[in-house]
Amino acid sequence: MKKWYSILFIMVILASIILVPLPEKAEAAGFPPGVNPSNAYALDGLLDVTAAPYNADPTGVVDATAAIQSAVNDGFAYNMQVFFPAGTYKVSDTIEAYIPHGQMTEARVGNYLVGATTGSGRPIIKLKDNSAGFDDVNGPYTTVDGSHHIKPVIHFWREDDVDLGSEKPNESFDNVIRGIDFDLGLNPGAVALRHQSCEGSAIEDVYINAANAFAGIFDIIGSGGSITNIEVEGGKYGIYAENSQPAPLITGIKLEQQTEAAIFYNGKSPLTVVGFHITKPAGPVITVGKQADGTESSGNISLVDGSVRLSTLQSNATIIQNTDRSVYLRNVYAINAGYIIRHSTDPSSDLAVASGDQNAWINIGEYAYDKGYTPNQTKLVDGSYLTGHTYPVSGPYYTRSGGLPSDLISRHVWAGGEKFTAFDQTGVINVKDAPYNAQGDGTTDDTAAIQSALNTGGKVFLPKGKYIISSSLILKSTSQLFGVSKTASVIAVSPTSKPAADTPIITTVNDANASPVLANVKLELPIQDQLYYAIDWKAGKNSIVKDIWVKPADIQADAPHNPSLKWVVVEGNGGGKWYNLLAIGRYGPKDNNFRIQSVEGTTQPLIFYMFHSQYARTGNNNPQAIIEDSSNVTIFSAKFESTTNNPDNQFSSALVINHSNNINIIGNSGVLKPLTGREIFKLNDTASSANDNTNITIANMGKNNGGSSGWNYVKEFYGGSNYNIPGNNIGTLFKRGQTTIEIPH
Repeated sequence: MKKWYSILFIMVILASIILVPLPEKAEAAGFPPGVNPSNAYALDGLLDVTAAPYNADPTGVVDATAAIQSAVNDGFAYNMQVFFPAGTYKVSDTIEAYIPHGQMTEARVGNYLVGATTGSGRPIIKLKDNSAGFDDVNGPYTTVDGSHHIKPVIHFWREDDVDLGSEKPNESFDNVIRGIDFDLGLNPGAVALRHQSCEGSAIEDVYINAANAFAGIFDIIGSGGSITNIEVEGGKYGIYAENSQPAPLITGIKLEQQTEAAIFYNGKSPLTVVGFHITKPAGPVITVGKQADGTESSGNISLVDGSVRLSTLQSNATIIQNTDRSVYLRNVYAINAGYIIRHSTDPSSDLAVASGDQNAWINIGEYAYDKGYTPNQTKLVDGSYLTGHTYPVSGPYYTRSGGLPSDLISRHVWAGGEKFTAFDQTGVINVKDAPYNAQGDGTTDDTAAIQSALNTGGKVFLPKGKYIISSSLILKSTSQLFGVSKTASVIAVSPTSKPAADTPIITTVNDANASPVLANVKLELPIQDQLYYAIDWKAGKNSIVKDIWVKPADIQADAPHNPSLKWVVVEGNGGGKWYNLLAIGRYGPKDNNFRIQSVEGTTQPLIFYMFHSQYARTGNNNPQAIIEDSSNVTIFSAKFESTTNNPDNQFSSALVINHSNNINIIGNSGVLKPLTGREIFKLNDTASSANDNTNITIANMGKNNGGSSGWNYVKEFYGGSNYNIPGNNIGTLFKRGQTTIEIPH
């Protein structure tokens, strides 16, 4: 149990505030005191931790804790990235990357810590050996079994506005770390990151050496944020998550040589891990359990496209040590273990590996387990409930494999790691430089300047600023458009631009082979009767959208609204990989036809890594999002949010799927209160067999605030009949036909 309210914890927080005073406003104008206003990094929206006034030592000799803390505080106050040039930064205490009480505004400014991608190596934060409080005795956080006392090197959090010193993770928005490595030294109670944050938050492109420490990451992001492209070497645990935000997602993770478990998960709702390699001396490899006061959704886990290798053959070793949680496996490889999964409360359902297969790679194509519920309606396959504990109903549950695919991780992450959309790479066009000369001042029309840069087909960087446009920006087949962050680089519509038809802020060429990129930008929608929406995406499977925030400029819910009824549209040849798209419809059009996301008529492989749909003001008979007449769409972790206490935010379905084929949704939760008789996923909302769907899989559905009666996880109309998975407990598995996960690459 965490000591959030302990005297020690509050003393640590107060000490950090006293040492480095925090500003009183969430975003101040200009530059922090002491920063050179002509510094190139500062002009682009970054604070170099090695420059004045911080002067952090990048050689690893002088302790840089206070310098980094000062830069982090200023970065939050001035909405600037904290930038770490290549080098080694010695620290001896926790860096508090936090949002003080009373400072969270609709601007949602968080903390951004980013490493350089040029220079001699990557930036490394190295914890001094035997640093105070990292000894596994005096740390401010206690593990669930009470045996370890943990202290993080960097702690991302948002302070509660009333209970000062305690955390409010459900509003810990836009806290991001990218491209920084950690060496935890000789500190048995250390973890690199404690990061239970949500919407817009991310851990990306991070390596952690935890060989003589407790774990790499303690508690994890969810609810509209995620973790991507991570490696943890050593430690008792790779990921130790006794808590999380709803629907956490880890994409592309390598875990090596942990002594206890590579992953310990006890979080709020289903965890999805996709694209992983785990190597461990002995089992168990993954341990899952239910929170003492948790719902039936807590501790549930899905594993997709990954491998687990034990160092030597161990006939009694277990890959997954389960209590009684729901488990879903899809294309998982294992070697040298006697058991794939053991259930402490249901040993008759243990999944054993035959002795002759244990020293060969085996593959679990698709497998689902739950403990059984009353009524037993958690698994619905082709119109029939499965009353047993598993899918398939009986074995064989695995096959021998000829080998291990080399791309289990790379198929799911962006190429280039931390160099992807990095402003400091060679050949990047800064739109404020000649000959483009964009202003980003919130007044000048920068449409022509930005479009001219995009027409080169190269990498286009938007420094911090507000860029006004008066017509669509068109991404060419190889164009990349990216900013400093999705709170600092903003594209907004001119108040004088009033097109006659719906017009996207960003659109692409309609080309199945195109590979444009859009990343790290806020798209600010007008709300005063201007026909603009955010994105019209027609580029195919090689394209990428990453860390985008779609938000109206005017947050007054009942202001005269933009009649444009869809915010994000994927159509034509649209596809690709979409990571952490953040769109909150609470301030959108008050209209029954409003949709936050709409996938229409595309067959290109399309994967959403964290599908976030929240507070669409659709009225009480319409969905927040829709997939229609489309094929080959996969969602890893879907987070939905709404409420019944405001009629504007009521809806019939979170996501409707009509007349579509080969659709996968793996992992779902959120803060939902569906109305009686309504559902999260509705398959065919027309009650016409002409709109039946084929080949649909939805796995590991849960609800953050517990189950209740009268609503459904899934409601399907198929072949003239209705089928449903009720919301009493969890939704383990829905299947109609068989699906494949089509990978965009």
